[in-house]
Amino acid sequence: MNKLSAFLSILILPILTMTAVAETAKSVTVEIPIFSQKVRFSLPDGWKNNKAKQFKQSFLAEFTPVDEELESWTNLFALQAHQNFDPTISPEQVSDSYAAGFVKLCPKSVIYSKLKTQLIDGHQAYLSLMGCANMPVDTVSGLKKGMSEISFYIFVKGTKDLYIFQKSLRGDGFDPENLPASIKQSVNEMKSFSPMQFCNLDSPKGKCLK
Repeated sequence: MNKLSAFLSILILPILTMTAVAETAKSVTVEIPIFSQKVRFSLPDGWKNNKAKQFKQSFLAEFTPVDEELESWTNLFALQAHQNFDPTISPEQVSDSYAAGFVKLCPKSVIYSKLKTQLIDGHQAYLSLMGCANMPVDTVSGLKKGMSEISFYIFVKGTKDLYIFQKSLRGDGFDPENLPASIKQSVNEMKSFSPMQFCNLDSPKGKCLK
């Protein structure tokens, strides 16, 4: 594990050990039935749901601060899901596959820090940080040449499906060997969306049945 990965592993420890949102934090509990399970997480005060779409075998929900829109976001939280995901593929393998895409997109400024395997609410998960420190070209997603986009991912193998939590930050480009404080802060902010739970579909509102 390199120095950056070691630092981030220490930074995210409170995220993984939380069982409830701090009483002083203002948040609402979001409950979304997605395929075979109901997913629950906390949405901090000051954030809003921008889009939620369910397709035949995939799902996407995206959240931004209340003063931002999807077309021009700088701070993003997203939840993805893929139905009936191959049980022989591990969350770490999914992470590696995602990272391979960034290697192709920005080979000279790619960041991929493999952090750790972790159980989240009893489900196998893998945590990683990845993205582009300095985009070489404009992208269709709105990211411009010279900008950066770094995401903290939590890949979770559900009972039957794959779930992906993503906390992303866009900004000015930077040296990939010198991670800005804003990225470290964004990773630390993931705890505001905890705890993340995976419940039976028939769980009543406000409860998580297993």
